[in-house]
Amino acid sequence: NYTLTAIDEEGNELQQLQSGEIYEGEKAFHYYTKAIEKDGVWYMTAQKSGEPYYGIRINGGENATVTYAASEACYFSEVEDLTPSRSWAADGIVPNRYANGVAKRLYANSYVKTAALPAGIYTLTLRARNNSSSTAGNLAIYLVDANGNIASSACTATFTDWGTAEQAEKSAEGIIVPEGYAIALNNATTYNSNLEMDYLYLVKTGDPQIAQYTVKFVDTDANELKSETRDGAVGVAVSLASTDKEPFTVTNEETGEETVYIYQSDDSEGKIIEAEGTVLTITYKAAEQIPYTLTAVDGEGNELGVVSEGT
Repeated sequence: NYTLTAIDEEGNELQQLQSGEIYEGEKAFHYYTKAIEKDGVWYMTAQKSGEPYYGIRINGGENATVTYAASEACYFSEVEDLTPSRSWAADGIVPNRYANGVAKRLYANSYVKTAALPAGIYTLTLRARNNSSSTAGNLAIYLVDANGNIASSACTATFTDWGTAEQAEKSAEGIIVPEGYAIALNNATTYNSNLEMDYLYLVKTGDPQIAQYTVKFVDTDANELKSETRDGAVGVAVSLASTDKEPFTVTNEETGEETVYIYQSDDSEGKIIEAEGTVLTITYKAAEQIPYTLTAVDGEGNELGVVSEGT
């Protein structure tokens, strides 16, 4: 019988990881790189010779430990937890194919997505093996809002290529995530390649700077119809709210006349929230009043009479 236990750097027990039976003299490799939370403190597997300490070989009949070091707030996901949303897609990106509900392999031009995250600046780490006969291309990181819309590309050339049959852990730093957003990881290659993923974890390294920015709704002559002030993380691309394209009504205070405005365009593309002075402009046009007549006809098309008229 053996027991595998997580301990901190001072030797204090954090959590029992695994127990079982093993033949005497047999060596088994137990693979543990994950986050552990105890008493409000997060711990990650300790570093060894500059590399993550992935596990330990256990001889039959022996107990073993894996050392964990205190870490910043960490959000860890076994690949089995990264079930992709089948509804999220853009620019040809499709949900990752997976067997038995497990998002294990990240195929060319497919993605996996994390759960919604607290606001923060993150380092994302992925350990994966390239199972294709060619180099697996760079992975692109996207921010995804609560409605499943792509908010922005958080990084360019996020991860360097995995060589043929290479198994490696790679990281991307400085990813700014607004409150409630998720991170989607896309294998951006267009040829036959796939990465077999072992795990993905995020370490929160800081809090983003929050700034106010203005959203202006204007007509086609640039006259302001209404405006709002919103909060956002500095350095993150501005994104539209789900209601920003909905029609609204403006009432003329002098005449009482009501005008319905419908969405036409906006200037959000490529716009980044800055510490001061960011303005998102959304252009609406006045809906045309078109007269109509609703007429009843018989089965042969002969007019029977006017049912209603209006604009």
